[in-house]
Amino acid sequence: DEKIVKIHEKIQCKNRKITQSDGKVLTFDGNGLYTIDIRRRPIAMMFSALGLPNGDRVTQEFNIPYWIMNGSKMVKRQFLRGYFGTDCLGPKVDKRTGYRFQTICFKMSKVEGKTPVKFFEEIYSILDEFKINTLPISVESGNIRKNGEHSFSYKGKISSDIINIQQFCQKIGYLYKKEKQDAAMYIAEYCKYIQRIKPQLQG
Repeated sequence: DEKIVKIHEKIQCKNRKITQSDGKVLTFDGNGLYTIDIRRRPIAMMFSALGLPNGDRVTQEFNIPYWIMNGSKMVKRQFLRGYFGTDCLGPKVDKRTGYRFQTICFKMSKVEGKTPVKFFEEIYSILDEFKINTLPISVESGNIRKNGEHSFSYKGKISSDIINIQQFCQKIGYLYKKEKQDAAMYIAEYCKYIQRIKPQLQG
């Protein structure tokens, strides 16, 4: 029987090269890039109606679907957990201090003339509903694509304040990535411990 949804490996990433805008060439090994082939028009139309971007995300601007932005806090939380599980760095302790945290970042690349700023602002808006503080969005030069287009890397940031990190790990966390979620739970408990001993560290 023909599968309704098929996943194809589009590009094998072993020894793949990326040219940065400064001319430096990076070589890396990865798990491959994949495409999802939906072979039933009603299913494709359903995904489109739900707000799923179609095609190359780097060349498009899109927002968080309206049904999420206007949904309950549970819906918003699950969306954030799924998004951060796949597109966000896990929490890490700054080894230089032993108790401060690295800034949790999530990135998105866009070709010149396109930005994910609106999407990030909506992410920030949802995080604010959970009383989680963020830092200004930053942008830096990205790579030169095969077609010669210049891409830019946009970065959203969650404040690394101990209380803020604790709130993020407890209220949001990570879906689909067990190792990230496990780390978030440990970090949340670690934050509680640090707050208890912090007066001793400062004294």
